[in-house]
Amino acid sequence: MDDYILRSGNTGRTIVGVNANDTLVWNPATRRWGIGPGGGAQGPTGPTGPTGPTGATGPAGAAGVPGPTGPTGPSGGPPGPTGPTGPAGSAGPAGPTGPTGPAGVAGATGPTGPAGVAGPTGPTGATGPAWNETEDALGAVSGTVAVPFDTFRNVSATVNGATDFTLDAPIGQGHFQLRITDSAGPHAVTLPAGVLWQGGTAYTTTTAGQVDILNFFRSNNATWLASFGTNWVTA
Repeated sequence: MDDYILRSGNTGRTIVGVNANDTLVWNPATRRWGIGPGGGAQGPTGPTGPTGPTGATGPAGAAGVPGPTGPTGPSGGPPGPTGPTGPAGSAGPAGPTGPTGPAGVAGATGPTGPAGVAGPTGPTGATGPAWNETEDALGAVSGTVAVPFDTFRNVSATVNGATDFTLDAPIGQGHFQLRITDSAGPHAVTLPAGVLWQGGTAYTTTTAGQVDILNFFRSNNATWLASFGTNWVTA
């Protein structure tokens, strides 16, 4: 009778030695194959064979569901002290000057200040020529005749024809007199147009055999003021 060895196809381990007359029976309790009834006695279990090579790694399983987020940890320590202020940067360039605004309203005029100290009196001017207080007799006249009031305050003239008197300007203001005699008149007499006559009526005509007196006042603004009296009877 021949002997046989039953081996595992996956591991190559020896399961049981049998011969042609043995019957293999599966024992559920021991989960082994054995020799069934009718066969010879079961021989002793052979030694465990060597471990077979490790099989290939199977595919990775699906990712599991993420677990819940853990509680937030405690805050860190207190904030550190503030560092020192850094140095100021350099000033930037000045911007362009803006346009000039409109002039403001003029303020109220301030009070008048006190009068200043009077200056010193200037030097006395040169003395002008003295007027001759005597009467200057021009004698018989006609035509254009200058009356010398620049030298005399009193002047006389005998009119023999139409006469145009001009008045020489005095060096200052004052009173002056022109005495006119006419023995054969009447004759026309003309005086400067700038003379302002009392009542607005100018002296214009002599009377034969009479004396006419013309009074003048020269003001400081060079204006001649005049009045006249006529028909003074000669002595």
